[in-house]
Amino acid sequence: MAMKCLNCDCERLRYSTPKDAYICLNCGYEFAKQYFFISHSHLDIEKVRIIRNVIEETFFYEPILFFLKCLSDENELQDLIRREIGERIWFVYCKSENAERSKYVQQEREYLQKLLDSGKRINVLEIELDKFEIWDKDCHDYIRKQIAYHIRTSKIFISYSHADAHVAREMRAELTERGFSVWMDTDMTAGISYAEMIVSKIKENSYKDGVFLFLITEQSSNNRLMQNEIRCAINCGAMIVPVYLTDEASEGIDGNAQFYLPNVKAYTAARKDVKSVCDRIIDGLRKR
Repeated sequence: MAMKCLNCDCERLRYSTPKDAYICLNCGYEFAKQYFFISHSHLDIEKVRIIRNVIEETFFYEPILFFLKCLSDENELQDLIRREIGERIWFVYCKSENAERSKYVQQEREYLQKLLDSGKRINVLEIELDKFEIWDKDCHDYIRKQIAYHIRTSKIFISYSHADAHVAREMRAELTERGFSVWMDTDMTAGISYAEMIVSKIKENSYKDGVFLFLITEQSSNNRLMQNEIRCAINCGAMIVPVYLTDEASEGIDGNAQFYLPNVKAYTAARKDVKSVCDRIIDGLRKR
C-alpha cells in the first residue's frame, strides 16, 4: 500500500531526517511521523501483533514493542522504557487480564500518568483484547476495528467563518501538536476549485467516524458555506464536534448543539481559551 500525502493524495513523498517528517513533492505539505508505544503483556503477543500490523500497514505510523533480550539489568530496562514512553506521541494500552496482572504494564501506566500529571502531552488509546480468543474468527476484525476507529478519529476537518480564522489556526496548532492530523482551507491546492476541494477533504477527513469540528459564532450561524459543509459531513457519517466561541470565559460549560444538531454534544469556549477547549475535545473523543 503506497503512502499518500494527507493534503493532495500524491504518492511522491520524501522523508526529511532533520524535520522527522514526510514532505509532499507535489504541494509541499509536511506531516510529522507519529510514534506509538504499545504497552502489553507478553502473554497477549499474538493479539498485540494485530495492533502493530494495523498501525504499520494502514496508517504508516511507527509503533514500538519492547522485548530486549540483550538487557539483563531490570533497572536499566525500565529506565529505557520510561525514556521511550516520554518520547512517544501515542501510548496504546492493550487491556486484558494478563496486562492487569503484569507488574511491568502497570509500571508503564503509572509512569504514563506521572507524565500526564506533569503536563506532558501524550495521546492515550485503550484497546480491549479479551472479548475474543486469538483463534476466534472475529478476533482479528474486532481488534482491527478498535485501533482503526481510534486512529481515524485523530483526523480532523475544521469548518469556520473567516472572521474566526485566527481561532481556527490556534486550534489547529494545538491539535496538531497533540498528534492529530488537521485540515482547514488554508491548505488548498492550487488549480482545484474551492467547492471540489472542500467536499473532497470533508470526505477524506470525516468519512465514517472521522472528526468534523465546526466553530459556531454570530458570524457563522447564517453562513451557507458552513451549513453545506455540515450537511456533507453528516452524509459522510462524520463525528460532529460543534464548538461555540464566546468573548468571555466559558468555565468549561458544555451542552448540546441546539438548533444545529440538538442531540450532539457541543463545547463552549472563550476565544482566548483555545487550549482548554482542545483538552476537553480530545478527552471527549477518547471516551466515545
